[in-house]
Amino acid sequence: MATVQDTVDCFPVPTPQTARRINRMCKCNEPCPSVVILRQQPQNPTPNARIYQIQRVCFGDTISYVRNDVLVDLMNKCLQLPSIRVLGQLASELNTTFHEHCDPQKQRRVTNENDNRDPTRRHEVFFFRLWTIILDIVEQLGPKNDFGTQDVLADFIRELSEIIVKTRVKIWGISFPLWESLPMFKRCIMKHAHYLTESRETSENRQRWHNLSAFLVKLTDYGIMDLSIYAIWAFRFALETRPNVTSTLLHQADYMDYHVPIAAMWIKKTGRKIYANCYAGDDFPDEEKPGGGGLWDGESGFSTDRWRFWKARFAEIGEFQSAHRRTRELAQHAVASMNWVGRDLHRVSTNGFNTFLG
Repeated sequence: MATVQDTVDCFPVPTPQTARRINRMCKCNEPCPSVVILRQQPQNPTPNARIYQIQRVCFGDTISYVRNDVLVDLMNKCLQLPSIRVLGQLASELNTTFHEHCDPQKQRRVTNENDNRDPTRRHEVFFFRLWTIILDIVEQLGPKNDFGTQDVLADFIRELSEIIVKTRVKIWGISFPLWESLPMFKRCIMKHAHYLTESRETSENRQRWHNLSAFLVKLTDYGIMDLSIYAIWAFRFALETRPNVTSTLLHQADYMDYHVPIAAMWIKKTGRKIYANCYAGDDFPDEEKPGGGGLWDGESGFSTDRWRFWKARFAEIGEFQSAHRRTRELAQHAVASMNWVGRDLHRVSTNGFNTFLG
């Protein structure tokens, strides 16, 4: 029997098996292709809009139906594509919800007695659930079919990050400002990215990685959070890794048709930011610097040499006749954008590099 969560005060502790389930039966005894099960509303406010609702959220050991889950209720309000003013109100509502459910003096009921003994555990569970729900939604609703959903969720995260409170939360023994630091968000992004790029490649995983990448581009482009490290991931797959030399040209073209549009998207939207990182050098710790694919034997992280290599590879792919015409065009446009960014930097260099960044 599926267990129904009967109170909004419960935030189930996720099990290790529930980070992602693709085409598997989980403990709720229902097929769970993802953590969040969405459905499209039969009636939309305008012909050009598609409004979705969360039908259920499943973390493997419980089902949280819409009427019983405060996070799902709040996220469904976000999925109605509200105004910025309403998003600000929803962010404040989430802040209130956090204090009601994670303050040991206010919480009335928990699902695991370990949470009672360790208040910080409730923080981890709360943020794990919040970010997992948001990321699972954006993976399903990408640029082709979200009709603004990703933009709204990006604005919602911005509103959260701008909430000014004195509260600090302790995650894994480290104290963070409550909303300014968006606790655990980058860690959850990393887990999703690793799963989608390292698990068995399916058409669904491909689409999810493309959709997630589009969202990370938005967060970086909007200045909400610098996630340009994932641009290196995209470039590594598209530009620094050559398909197996024994593969047919058809297989090589399929590989490029999948990865090159993602890499080109990063250049189109955040090319200035990426070039700035390459020009200034990155400040990643050595153990966190993204390495290169088989075609790149230079230093890890951002560098001007790596930027020039990426541009040369885009130019090469732009002439690869076996690739789809759209892929070649995107590669050629990426080269043009990279050339423009370089010229723009040199044009304003007399006024200082900070002018370019602004």
